[in-house]
Amino acid sequence: MSPDRRSLRTPPVQRRASDRIDEILAAAAEVVDEVGPELLTTTLVAERAGAGVGTVYRYFPDRLAILQGLADRNVRVLGERFASVASEAREDVLDDLTALFHAYVDVYRDLPGYRSVRTGEWLPSQTRPRGAVVVGLVDRVADIIGARSGAVIDADLRARFVDCFHVVDAVVAAAFVDDPAGDEHLLDLAYDVARAISRRRLGLLPSRLEVRASVGEPRPTLPSPRPTLPSAAPTLVAGDDARSLASVEATPPVAVAHEAAADAPQPPV
Repeated sequence: MSPDRRSLRTPPVQRRASDRIDEILAAAAEVVDEVGPELLTTTLVAERAGAGVGTVYRYFPDRLAILQGLADRNVRVLGERFASVASEAREDVLDDLTALFHAYVDVYRDLPGYRSVRTGEWLPSQTRPRGAVVVGLVDRVADIIGARSGAVIDADLRARFVDCFHVVDAVVAAAFVDDPAGDEHLLDLAYDVARAISRRRLGLLPSRLEVRASVGEPRPTLPSPRPTLPSAAPTLVAGDDARSLASVEATPPVAVAHEAAADAPQPPV
C-alpha cells in the first residue's frame, strides 16, 4: 500500500518502485516504534530497509515526509477496516459500534507504527487543513452507524461525531502508552465512554433493553432499588464505650434516635 503521492518526492511509476516504498515504510514503522518519531532519521530507516540513504531520499526528502507517508498508510488501513465492518450484517447498532471499536483498537495492536504516528494530525502539513483526516475517517463511522439506525446524519451530528471520536481516541491512545497490547482497564473505559456518548450525546444508540424487546427477547428483570433511609452521622468516642463505625451504620435510624434520647441529660424534676 503506497502512501499519498503528496508525501513523496518521486511518485512511483513502476511496480518495483511501489514495492520499494512499501519496504521503506515497513522499516520506518519498526524504527519509529523503537525510538519514537522524534529520533527517527533517514539513516536509521535506510539501515533497517537494507537500502542506501540515497534510495530513501529518492522517495522521501526528509524524516517528516517519511512520517507523513506512515500516517497516510495508517489512514488507508483504518479506512479499509472500517469498510470491512460496514460490509458485514449485524443485529443492531450496538453490535456495529462494538465492531468499529475493536477494529480501531486492533490497528493500535497489530499495525506497526500506528501507536507512534497514528493519523498524523500532529504533523505539519502544507497540503491539507489540520483535522481533515480525522473528519474523513469519522464521516465513514457516521455513515455506518447512520445506515444501521436510519438516522439522518446532518452537519451538526457529524460535528458531534468528530468531538466524540477525539474523546474516545484520547482514552484508547492512553491505553497504549506503556502497553503494546493495550491496558485492559483503559480500553474497557474507552468502550464504556463510546457507548455512553453514542446514547446520550449522539442519540443514536437504543438501550439494550429496547433492542431485546424489538427482536422478541425477554427483558431482563432488574433489581428494585433499595430504599434510602435517613442516617445520623456517627459519633465515635475513645475508650471502652467506643463503638465501631460498622455497628453505628448497621443500627436502624429509629433505634439511634431512641438511644440518643436515653443518653441525653434529663431536666431536674
